[in-house]
Amino acid sequence: DQPMLVAKAERDDSRELVYDLSDYDNISIISFGKASAAMALASAEVISDSFSRATVPAPKLGGLVIIKDEHATDEEIKTLNDKHSIVVRSASHPVPDARSVAGANEILQLASSSDDKTLILVCVSGGGSALFCSPRSPLELEDLMATNSRLLESGMPIEYMNVIRKRLENGKGGRLAATAYPATVLTLILSDIIGDPLDLIASGPTVPDDGSDWDDACRLVEEYGLN
Repeated sequence: DQPMLVAKAERDDSRELVYDLSDYDNISIISFGKASAAMALASAEVISDSFSRATVPAPKLGGLVIIKDEHATDEEIKTLNDKHSIVVRSASHPVPDARSVAGANEILQLASSSDDKTLILVCVSGGGSALFCSPRSPLELEDLMATNSRLLESGMPIEYMNVIRKRLENGKGGRLAATAYPATVLTLILSDIIGDPLDLIASGPTVPDDGSDWDDACRLVEEYGLN
């Protein structure tokens, strides 16, 4: 049997993507958000199970997960580490910390070192914006911590916050997917925003930034008195 991974769009059953896992030498699972451990573990188990019935060699499986503090069980962490070679890092939410930056930079490094024989499965859930946080130069962590605190205090809806956040970081607004080229990138998204705007959930790390621009971000800053 050929090991296959089938992905279906939630709101359109007619859309189905089929991946022949034997086409890849490496499969990396990257996951961040409050459901990151559960999503990564479920994905790894599905992939491993597909190769248990296959007649072809399994690619190398690995990856990195960033969890919110105390949002994974000891058993989940052990299984991800020992069975699937997936590293688990903890970080702060809702305001990022140094661990958020270290984990995000590890993910970006993993993505940038991938080749065209790599499948990167990105699992994104609510809270990903704070947990996956790599400041764009010349900004530093302290700048983003202050920005996130002001955004949270402003009462701004999460989708508006992420219009601003995605302009300030290296991995947001589709930049994680761009960094991973020429690898194949498949994203599984667990939405926490009404209407499921894929470019705004966790600030759209693998989705083209087509829905907003710097003018929109500046308008929101003025509208909510953040300047």
